[in-house]
Amino acid sequence: MSLLHEDIRDSLVQAGQQACGYMNCKLFVQTVTGIPKLEDLPVRSFVSEVDLVSGDVLKWGMGTHWAIYIGDGDIMEVEEWGAESRIVPLAEVLEEMDPPDMVFSTATPQREVLLREYIKELLLTEVAKGPQDLPKDTVISVTDTFDGYYISYTSPGLDGPSGAVTIAGLSPEEASGTGVHKEIGPIGNCGGALIVVDSGAEKGWGPMLYDVAMEYATLKANGLTPDRGVVSPDAKNVWDYYLSNRPDVTAHQLDDLQNTLTPQDDDNCGQWSADGYTDDWINSPLSKRYTKPPTTMDKLKAVGKLVEE
Repeated sequence: MSLLHEDIRDSLVQAGQQACGYMNCKLFVQTVTGIPKLEDLPVRSFVSEVDLVSGDVLKWGMGTHWAIYIGDGDIMEVEEWGAESRIVPLAEVLEEMDPPDMVFSTATPQREVLLREYIKELLLTEVAKGPQDLPKDTVISVTDTFDGYYISYTSPGLDGPSGAVTIAGLSPEEASGTGVHKEIGPIGNCGGALIVVDSGAEKGWGPMLYDVAMEYATLKANGLTPDRGVVSPDAKNVWDYYLSNRPDVTAHQLDDLQNTLTPQDDDNCGQWSADGYTDDWINSPLSKRYTKPPTTMDKLKAVGKLVEE
């Protein structure tokens, strides 16, 4: 069976089931649709349920509430921050509150293609594990190293998942551009971000580690950037997904060591990994640093699954 059903309703519902936990109503809609700037969509006034098509985004007031119309008279929403997504008849909602003020359309022919492609991409990641999937005695440990942090799954037995991500800062020599990093030469300051220097995990267990690594790097430094020398195709796909499909992640463009983009040096960063995939290194997901609010860490802490050592 295809992960992306021909019926857009089923696709939206499956995407909503994957995009749950620690989101407000707007972020939920942004995540499910893959559209970070909802206000840029074609907009019209709400007339009636008959006027709606699957994929329409409904907005109440000055953004006090957002939901997605999924067809058959139903909307999909989260009622409050951190709530699970739910499907409820729009008519039932309208009995309790005023009609939505605006309807944003995702159903133009071009937008529908983009929406379907995004949902397909989201559903393809449904094997990614979350805090709720961790075995009873397994936690994620964050351990200080001499120059960064080691983030790994830890369990008392051999049955737990395996995986780890190592992130590190730069030595003063590396940051100034006079030293070397992993034998690739001067590296620059990279905007003060920490760098992924090693990673590996069982299938499905890597994304959660990357999320924690990015969140921890945002709290402790100025975000996270990929390895500056060599990035595997699988890891490159992870960064491409962060750049294109994660509205909760912010990408910040880094310069190269020749100051191609800006005259200042604090955003300079060796772009060998980006150059390795494309001559257009500026548009590569590997040429940026990334920041993210600690939503995954908060969820892990809430269930006692995060240990900081």
